[in-house]
Amino acid sequence: MSQSMTNVDSCPRMIRRVTFLAACVGAVVLLVSTLGAAAATVSSRSAEAPNLIQNGGFEQPVVHAGRYRATSWLPGWSSIGPRGGDVAIVSRSFVQARFRFPAQSGQQWLDLTGGTGTYQAGIVQTVKTSKGTSYTLRFWVGNVVNRGGIFGVKSSVAVDINGNQVLLATNTNGAGRASQNWKAFSVSFVATSAATSVAFLNEDSTSDQTNGLDSVTLTAG
Repeated sequence: MSQSMTNVDSCPRMIRRVTFLAACVGAVVLLVSTLGAAAATVSSRSAEAPNLIQNGGFEQPVVHAGRYRATSWLPGWSSIGPRGGDVAIVSRSFVQARFRFPAQSGQQWLDLTGGTGTYQAGIVQTVKTSKGTSYTLRFWVGNVVNRGGIFGVKSSVAVDINGNQVLLATNTNGAGRASQNWKAFSVSFVATSAATSVAFLNEDSTSDQTNGLDSVTLTAG
């Protein structure tokens, strides 16, 4: 009777012990899985190549919401092109002629036509590079189609690397839209020296008053 009772009582205890051990093992497995996922995320982030372009989102200088500012000065960039030409920083909430002009990302974007609409006015930035290394330049061009209006029908941007044109990026996808359309472009090149100049030039006619540029990145590989 006593031995029987001992056997009966020991079963729940054993079950509880097994359950506890299983829970502990499960917790360890979960912890290892969590640490593994975290390590993979950190590894992935550390593997991402840094953007070599400064102020590629044109968030500086800051303009008031709903406004734009024509300028020949941008942190990280120098103005280039014909005398008297400029560019403009535009707020993402800017509206004109019933068109909305959101940024591709962030709060602001760059209008290569500026306040003067100067053909081939633009910006240039020189970055440190390693000779023989491959780089990829990525950026977005903004377009609205305003037939017969001040904004024209196309947005064309010339891309120069060390003074040589490597791409003419044209966006005409704004047709039928009341909001600026953004199109992604990229071009790769191999650096020939320790410094490389990257330039963007307005290729729209002087009658076209908008040519968007935003989210410029340059990465190795």
